Amino acid sequence: MKHVSRRDILKALAVAPLAQAPTAITIAGQPVEILTAPASGLTTRFMVVPRGSREIRGDGSLVDRSWTPKTFAVARPSRGPVLITVNRRQFAIDTDTGALTFEIGGGPLLGLGEGGPQFDRRGSTITARSGQSGYQLRTHGGRVPVQWLIDTELGALFVHQPYGTFDLAGTEGRFDPLGHPLPLDFFVIASREPEEIMKEYARLTGFPAMPPLWSFGYQQSHRTLTGPDEIMWVARTMREKNLPCDALIYLGTDFCPSGWNTHNGEFTW
Repeated sequence: MKHVSRRDILKALAVAPLAQAPTAITIAGQPVEILTAPASGLTTRFMVVPRGSREIRGDGSLVDRSWTPKTFAVARPSRGPVLITVNRRQFAIDTDTGALTFEIGGGPLLGLGEGGPQFDRRGSTITARSGQSGYQLRTHGGRVPVQWLIDTELGALFVHQPYGTFDLAGTEGRFDPLGHPLPLDFFVIASREPEEIMKEYARLTGFPAMPPLWSFGYQQSHRTLTGPDEIMWVARTMREKNLPCDALIYLGTDFCPSGWNTHNGEFTW
């Protein structure tokens, strides 16, 4: 796929259709304005905010950048959703609920964080629930949701706010916000190249920190312990046998016959 310039993206932006006598845009009964800002040559940010309030409080997931927003649309037709087209890909905002629907291609759908149905997300409903008590833990793992969806045919989408549920079971994708739908803040990445897509994600959220040096070595982990003597015995054994070990880990999460999670007092060192 050829590189898409910022000029190409801006030329491809549109809100449609607009009535000849438009009324004010409202989302969930609240007047709003729609703002846009180019985050890069491939990525465009859209912000649906209450009218008169352009502030979107960050949650720490975005790199601190000074994107200058511009009013993208101040009117809508009297009926129907607000339609946004980016590089011939259409997004629709339901004016009653704030739900965001979008086209999806025929290829695999990737991303959306750790755990869940592997690896193609098509046909799934991905919630914002986090933790190890989720659905099908044994086969699907713990969930750490990230609202980052890669469409291998059409590009990528990152919903910064609010948290919500992605429904990828139909012929189009749908994002339903949890709680109040405003502000709606999302980024559209106009590329199908894996390297470009992941670079854009890093541009938005930052690069991961390098782990500490000791974490690259061997780590010995235990769950069932009989007491402090066993902890010291493991450490002495590793040293006596000259076995390289950078960390001893003891996860006493209700598996130990004694310790801090059995309500019998803490270990005495």
